[in-house]
Amino acid sequence: MKKNATTLAIALILCLFPASDSSASDGFQPEKPFDVNQSSHSNQYSDAAVARDVIYKTTNEKELTLDIYKPLVQVYQKSPAIVYIHGGAWVMGNKNGTDTKSLMPYFNILRQNGYTIITINYRLLSDGSAFPGPVSDCKDALRWIVQNSDSYSIDSNNIGLWGVSSGASMALLCAYSSDNEFKDEGSLSSQSTAVRYVIDFSGPTSFEGYLKNTPAAFRKYVSAFSLDKKISRSPTPLQYIKNTSPPTLIVHGKNDRIVPYYHSKNLYETALSRGANAKYILLSGADHTLSGASASDISMLSETIFDFIDENYQN
Repeated sequence: MKKNATTLAIALILCLFPASDSSASDGFQPEKPFDVNQSSHSNQYSDAAVARDVIYKTTNEKELTLDIYKPLVQVYQKSPAIVYIHGGAWVMGNKNGTDTKSLMPYFNILRQNGYTIITINYRLLSDGSAFPGPVSDCKDALRWIVQNSDSYSIDSNNIGLWGVSSGASMALLCAYSSDNEFKDEGSLSSQSTAVRYVIDFSGPTSFEGYLKNTPAAFRKYVSAFSLDKKISRSPTPLQYIKNTSPPTLIVHGKNDRIVPYYHSKNLYETALSRGANAKYILLSGADHTLSGASASDISMLSETIFDFIDENYQN
């Protein structure tokens, strides 16, 4: 990726993620993982060359869809791609919600440098789905992308994952699990789910701590997690990471009161102990939404993200 793109991104993100002297918010905003002030530039290109609501599978008579944000500039014969998995505590959110819009400045810089961005919907537990259904949906979305990569000029050997909060937890599970795990749609079952890397923003790596800090508004859903033995025994990223797992960039706010930062610390330490490739960024003063991070930390984070993506592109 061109270095001037990193410079431009830093300037843009500094505008969108202002430093804050205030304490982290106590409120959980499931459709707004980042507390940002939208600028006029943030969605300048978001509706250009987008294939919306593409159906990748149907389950229980429900169509699951994804949006494909095509490159704004053709840099590669086949485009590398990043699949984004939204957050929302497994019970809320969608592929074009506030978190996606907040990250659009990043995504558009990537599109300007020849990348395809794909955002996906998955089944929500609030609709009566059960674990690991949402994870299987995310894996099937990867399988569908590989199966249809020629149609969208996507380089299936250069796909990365990016997730926020619960979406990050599922991104980690997708990245670390094998092709044969979390299968749901038979017509996609033979496709690869291999990815080059995964970016984890504030992702829970277990239900411990996360459940204790979930606000009352979600207790009617989350209480099922602790009572349902299938949920309490559901797989976690810590169980799956190994020395052959794809490189992981882990980002967390030290003042996160929803998903305590020790989740990311444990993931990083486990990754190192097993010989996996991982980077860990702990943002002092930042909460679950990354609000409260300093300007210098956001500048560093922006540059690290683009460098990480660039480093893991396979020529």
